[in-house]
Amino acid sequence: MKKIKTIFIIAMCIALSSQVYFNLFVSGFTITLSVIVLPVVLYFNREVNPLYLTFIIGIV
Repeated sequence: MKKIKTIFIIAMCIALSSQVYFNLFVSGFTITLSVIVLPVVLYFNREVNPLYLTFIIGIV
């Protein structure tokens, strides 16, 4: 149960961080914060399955 709760908390954080974006280099090229946060979260939480987590993020 704790692992599922952790996955949903991570998914909510990444879904919220996808609303923050940066315009880099040229006009119209945006980078969202979630592109940076997702690999960092996966690196520090090795017990989380990346496929399962990204599936849950897509639903959220």
